[in-house]
Amino acid sequence: MAEIYFRLTSPYIIRKTTVGISGKEVVRGDYTYFMDSVSGRRLIPNTHVVYVSPDGKIPIDINSNGFRGKEIPIKKKDNETRIIVLGDSITFAASAHQERTYVQIAEDYLTAEYKGRRDIRLINGAVEGIGLKDEIDILIQSVLFSFLDKNELLFK
Repeated sequence: MAEIYFRLTSPYIIRKTTVGISGKEVVRGDYTYFMDSVSGRRLIPNTHVVYVSPDGKIPIDINSNGFRGKEIPIKKKDNETRIIVLGDSITFAASAHQERTYVQIAEDYLTAEYKGRRDIRLINGAVEGIGLKDEIDILIQSVLFSFLDKNELLFK
């Protein structure tokens, strides 16, 4: 019963009927860009919020696939390698600008390293406050929706 109560009253989760939001300023503990789905906590696709931290305002863009960062075309280029990076708040990095997240830094490094040979795309599959089960669910859903090759995986 307690779990049902907390699932229904949690201020940290938006229900699955929520659509993308845009322009809202959020602070630590205000997780209006999350939704509660059958398979766990997920980011609300097509959401653009501004995280207000002591260091300033940080835009957070959630693409149409429900991942933080740039839009990801469904169809991969022939020479493209996609790697999903799964994790929690450290990987999601709400308090960092997109270009300062370790996922983006790693993508920039690998892009430079493989320049002219492969296009590298790292996908930030992190969601604050999730655990291993949610990460595995995100991985399975990503593979099923063809964002990744089944052999291109990176766990935190």
